[in-house]
Amino acid sequence: MNTKEYLPSVVVALLILCITPANEIYGVRPETQSLEAVGTVVAYDQVAPLANITWVLQSQVLLIRVSKSINGRAAGPYIKVVYKYRLNDSPLPQNILDGNTQWRFILKRDTSCDSSLREMKAIKSQTKEGEITVPRLKFKSGTEIKEDEVSLPCYVLKPGKYRVEN
Repeated sequence: MNTKEYLPSVVVALLILCITPANEIYGVRPETQSLEAVGTVVAYDQVAPLANITWVLQSQVLLIRVSKSINGRAAGPYIKVVYKYRLNDSPLPQNILDGNTQWRFILKRDTSCDSSLREMKAIKSQTKEGEITVPRLKFKSGTEIKEDEVSLPCYVLKPGKYRVEN
């Protein structure tokens, strides 16, 4: 095969690689990889801690109203946050759930846990007597999100990646 035949293709490929960052080529946009934001916890999943087994990775699910993005950008005013921790790590402090305190979070984007508010609100289970619905989310205020179809981008929070915002 003659090098002159495929040389233009190689030059075009090299130009594309030089112009386009590698993370965009692989479909990962930098603004969706991580987020540092300030916000308030407006709801939490009251059922998730009941399912935690002591010898596996623990989790707590929060709904946060973002008031300010520091690094990265939030897709909307509300985001779903999954706090993942091991048994020897600290659980979230109780005052994080008070709905009044502003917190700074350093988060990693995880599209696999994106959901709608409707999906987060209740667990439906089939019993012999019929279907039962158990409310999952405990809201701090009844006036928060009203639309069940609101899409919530999901982020993962790890131990030590949060603090009270002054």
